[in-house]
Amino acid sequence: RRRAQRLSDQAVMTQQQRIDYEGQGFLVVEDALCPDELDALSAGFDTAASLDALDDLPNQDNAFIHLAEHPLLFPIIHGIMSDDAAVRSVEGTAIEPGTQGSGWHREVASMLGVNHSASNMCTQLLLSLDNCGEKDGCFTVVPESHLFKADVPIPDTADIGDMPNQLPLRLKAGSALILHGNIWQARMHHEGKSRLRLLEYAYIHCWMRQ
Repeated sequence: RRRAQRLSDQAVMTQQQRIDYEGQGFLVVEDALCPDELDALSAGFDTAASLDALDDLPNQDNAFIHLAEHPLLFPIIHGIMSDDAAVRSVEGTAIEPGTQGSGWHREVASMLGVNHSASNMCTQLLLSLDNCGEKDGCFTVVPESHLFKADVPIPDTADIGDMPNQLPLRLKAGSALILHGNIWQARMHHEGKSRLRLLEYAYIHCWMRQ
């Protein structure tokens, strides 16, 4: 009962956020974390990294469990996925200077037999714990590509930056990026001088096989 009351007291996904997400396939939430939350999650991340446990964050610090129902971010996830939203994975990523990027892909590419251009089977929540500068390994997307059908091939570009119509998304520390699982996405090469720390949550429907 207390959990239900807590969720009912939270904000809801605004109409403009829904329009932006449905139209573009992504949503940026600036300053999603308050300074105290950012400090606590950063400390928990660093501890987990020192234990080589960034793929096991929920068992390292309860702050990562509570973040799955964040009062500002979870209402947006709920507005996208509905009442059957469930966490599929929680991971941390430490991107060291000189790290190569990750190529263009769709998160739901392995989910066969689904019309992903008309469905939302997976929603990604990415939180940056550090400021992402011009030369840093930011996420980049092709806006509106979540509406592309599966038979539209992702171009085989020689470099991540060669993708036409892409939009690099450079998050500030404490800001969040919410992605439709069908959007074309990549992570740029990290040419900056400092490590970047990212939290990655994936939400699916609770009736889906893990």
